[in-house]
Amino acid sequence: MTTDVSYFISRHLEEIKRKQQQIQDELAKLPPGKLLITRDRQWEKWYCSCVGERIYIPKEKKSFARKLAKKRYLEALLSDCALEISTCKAYLQRHKKEPQAKQFLSKENPYHSFIFSAESEAKVQDWLQNEYQKNPEYPEHLIHKSSTGNVLRSKSEVLIDEMLFHHHIPYHYEEAFTFPDGTVYYPDFKIYSPKLDKFILWEHFGKMDDASYRRKAQRKLAKYTDNGIIPQRDLIVTTETKDMPLDYQLVNLYIHHYLV
Repeated sequence: MTTDVSYFISRHLEEIKRKQQQIQDELAKLPPGKLLITRDRQWEKWYCSCVGERIYIPKEKKSFARKLAKKRYLEALLSDCALEISTCKAYLQRHKKEPQAKQFLSKENPYHSFIFSAESEAKVQDWLQNEYQKNPEYPEHLIHKSSTGNVLRSKSEVLIDEMLFHHHIPYHYEEAFTFPDGTVYYPDFKIYSPKLDKFILWEHFGKMDDASYRRKAQRKLAKYTDNGIIPQRDLIVTTETKDMPLDYQLVNLYIHHYLV
């Protein structure tokens, strides 16, 4: 959908701007001048070109040459960022229209009552607005603020939170879930799925490259399964490692498959 793409591009634009600023900060720490590399027969020579002058760099000053080489690389990255920013802005400028389906979500729309069950909707709205028991553990870990106003435990949870909000999906963060044996879990999200017309849970496991964390996650999933809550049916499960973080495309894929 157009708005989904626009949302991704808006977020990507923010990331590129942050990256651009980081590169500029790094460039400011490097020496002036530009590295030139020439060859004289089998010998390679290094020069620093600065304000119209070309100064020879001896081999013992290789660390200086390295800094100038890095500078050229960072300048190329900066140029790529500028092009990408320009491309993202051009796309967003041309795609400002709201999706056609959004109009049906309004209760003022004459088709709304034919599409959505009033009884089910009232029940969900009541659940959404009521207070609920939240996870009391480690409140000091709630440090990542979402654009929705919610405060969460990780940047990936912020991503999920913002995407659910963006798609107008009712959800609670870390609502108590009690098993028949009295055990209480606090799944990351409890969500009402308009598509499936039922509540489902969403657990995100963010440190799957940590063996201890991984074992804990496996025990948690086993507990859900033993109680008839089947992953990727009643429970959305996403994971990440340092090398493979959660991304917008995957969250969007799950939202469209299970929720809208």
